[in-house]
Amino acid sequence: MNLLSGWDISGSLNTIQILCLSVFFVCLILIIILFCLFNLYKNILKTAYEAHKELIKIAKSPVQNRLKRLNFIVKNNSNSGIENDLNIWRIEYKNLIDKTFISQQNIVLNTFSDSKYRRPTILNYRRIKKCLDETKNISIKLFAIFKQMDKILMKEFIQRDTRIQIRDVYNSLKPIVADFLKDTNFIFDKEVFIVNFQKIDLALKLINIALKKGEYSKAVNFQSVTTKEIIKTIQTIDTFYLADKLLNKTLKDKMRDLETDSNKILFTKEEIDKKQLAISVLKNKFIDYYNEIFENLKKLDSEKAFSLLSEINDMVFDFENNIKRESKIKDFFVQNFSNLNYFCESVIDSQNKLENLALENKNQGQEVSQFSSMLKLSRKEAIKIDEKWKLICKSINNIKADKGFINLEELKISLTKILEDVQNIYIEFTKIASSLRTPSSLKQEIENKVLEIQTLLSNCEVILANNMNVPEIHSFYKNINKFYEDAEIIQNIEAANELFDLIIELKNEIKNKIIKEAFAQELIIYLNRFVNNEDFESVYEQVNEAYRQNDFENSISIAINSIIKFKNN
Repeated sequence: MNLLSGWDISGSLNTIQILCLSVFFVCLILIIILFCLFNLYKNILKTAYEAHKELIKIAKSPVQNRLKRLNFIVKNNSNSGIENDLNIWRIEYKNLIDKTFISQQNIVLNTFSDSKYRRPTILNYRRIKKCLDETKNISIKLFAIFKQMDKILMKEFIQRDTRIQIRDVYNSLKPIVADFLKDTNFIFDKEVFIVNFQKIDLALKLINIALKKGEYSKAVNFQSVTTKEIIKTIQTIDTFYLADKLLNKTLKDKMRDLETDSNKILFTKEEIDKKQLAISVLKNKFIDYYNEIFENLKKLDSEKAFSLLSEINDMVFDFENNIKRESKIKDFFVQNFSNLNYFCESVIDSQNKLENLALENKNQGQEVSQFSSMLKLSRKEAIKIDEKWKLICKSINNIKADKGFINLEELKISLTKILEDVQNIYIEFTKIASSLRTPSSLKQEIENKVLEIQTLLSNCEVILANNMNVPEIHSFYKNINKFYEDAEIIQNIEAANELFDLIIELKNEIKNKIIKEAFAQELIIYLNRFVNNEDFESVYEQVNEAYRQNDFENSISIAINSIIKFKNN
């Protein structure tokens, strides 16, 4: 039967339709209620499970073990200073476990064992939710107690880690010590060495006992002593091997090489004999140090032996460095003597050239008085350098002729000083030379100036040619021709500059004459505007007369004054 077929939306519902709708809504409400109850039941179980996990976490908390450890430390170490804190933590832990933890555990157990506590009611959900919150709060408080105790036990953890590291080093050192004891090349009191090494193992055990008792300061002292003993053992073994290598091989070979090399670098027999004596002294010291070093090693005094070993090693290497330094100085002289000789002897030559250049600049009209004092000082320094270099050359020549002895170190110092002086004087030479002009540059400057003069004279000629109508303008040609002749015989820049200034004056004079003549003409023309004035004839005649006599300035003056007078009337 199709229930919807008889429905009329626009009309009222019949009984069957109302009944169907009622059944539908009742079922819908029941489904919603069942869904809510199921969801509530699920949340109760889920919350109970989470609370159960939190309780297991609390049960496994290491706080109780920490309390036992601290209680043991307090019993064995009355000066620990943590007894009050321990009592507070013990009480807090007891309250949390005996009261809160047990009660919350019972709630969770009841939830899983008794069905009435699993019923999907708001009361049961709130009950288990509160239980979960309480268990989490217990975990937080226990963790806080744990962290506070951890701060106190941190020293123990660090010291235990240190002890483990020391034990690892000790274990790795055992085979090295065994091989060292088997080596027949070394003579020393092996029983004392073994006893000292075994003390390290005993000290490690004492460290462990002190840590268990909480005696941290005592454990630190044991660790410090143990570390020092391990370091001493390592240093002793290293010093034995190092002494054997250096004294029986490296330094012996080096002593032999030094004796051979020193004969190659010396100039004279006197120097060779002196160096051989120094090598003989070094050999005797080497033997003394050799015996003393191994005697100290025999007594296991590695610190003293190492100190002596460093001293003899430094002696040999210092001696070797002196030989190498002298060899380098000799090689430098042999390879660069000619260059050094040229370099030092050229100072006087450079001084002379610089003085000649200054004199030539002076002859060409350059101002060089400011360099006179500088040249005098450089002359003195140049003479000193030359004298010092000649003394060095004389010493070297005497050595080559086997007539004397030379100290290579003193020679190096003397040469260094001379080269510094040469460098400084050439800096002064450069300063002076940069301000002086070379002959070629002076000649070029004079030629350029003469070219400027000729160009300027040509310019004057062009101006004259374009203004030949100006009275007596041709008289300037005489001056121009004379200046051309003067330009041909110029010998220095000073004369060239003077001639150039004269030509500039001539050019200005020509321009002034042309301008004045043109202005006078214009004024005469302008004056004709006042022809009807009473005094015009006499004024006009005066202006023209002055113009005919080439007195352009007077003509201009009369014209201007008359024009002003005519305008005012």
